[in-house]
Amino acid sequence: MCLVDLTDERSFRDLSKPIGALTAERLERLHVRLVCLLQQLVEFKINQVFLAAKRVLLFQSLESIKQINIVGDYLMENEETQESRSYSRSSGE
Repeated sequence: MCLVDLTDERSFRDLSKPIGALTAERLERLHVRLVCLLQQLVEFKINQVFLAAKRVLLFQSLESIKQINIVGDYLMENEETQESRSYSRSSGE
């Protein structure tokens, strides 16, 4: 039976280091991963800002297209009405 000596310091890990970085090599790998993660987070935040602006511009352009279509439909209806009026006037004479 193996007993753990709780008075021996070698029985405990170094609490000054993160769990995944007990050796110098693992500490370096953890540092590189953290730096890459932070860079990706910054890029993500920047992209989100621009994405929000793109959505606003897209919405505005779609709204202006709707307005153009509404005006176009109105003009087409008025042209058809004008043509039918002029046709009825000319045929009635």
